[in-house]
Amino acid sequence: DIILDNTGSPLRMAYVATQNGDVVVTSNRGVDMVHVWALDAGVINPDDPSDLRPSSSGSGISSLPDNNGITGAIDDAHIVDVTVTGAGDVTLRDVWADYYVVVDLQGSGDIGVGAGGANTCGDIMLIAAQGSIIDIENTDAIDLRACGNITLWVGEQIGEPWDGDPLDVEAGGRVNVGAVGGAPLFGNNGDLIWAFLRGTSGDG
Repeated sequence: DIILDNTGSPLRMAYVATQNGDVVVTSNRGVDMVHVWALDAGVINPDDPSDLRPSSSGSGISSLPDNNGITGAIDDAHIVDVTVTGAGDVTLRDVWADYYVVVDLQGSGDIGVGAGGANTCGDIMLIAAQGSIIDIENTDAIDLRACGNITLWVGEQIGEPWDGDPLDVEAGGRVNVGAVGGAPLFGNNGDLIWAFLRGTSGDG
């Protein structure tokens, strides 16, 4: 396992990988994650991430690459778990976990997700208690992929409706959304969109 406890400065994680373990982070500042992998007996070449990537191993998520490392098996589940207790943004770019990805941003700030930002054969849960969850690359590519459920909780918005940029998701199970403290109100009448997503889910 890789366990990090960060204080004082924003944390940048690049090419952080376990072949058979968890990645667990606690920080009081923002966290920037690029190529972070928690695999199940995966083979990784961090010098060339396009050479060998994690995969679904027949999970049914057709767009995941066909290599080793993602099985979704409960008996040897591996996770990426990030808790941010203070203010700051969290960004996810090419984050993979065998079983689930959880980000709990408790302070002010947004969770920004790049194309292929988070991928797992279990569930994804992202919480931005005082901020938003947004697509930081403004493309049509899938931002979040899960063989199981995708759950998103925000204090502000999901996606960027004013910019025509939804959060793109693909879930084998359900896509769940919620607002911390009740649905936020935008505009004078509270009638603007606060959850703007596009994609597919296993329950239709």
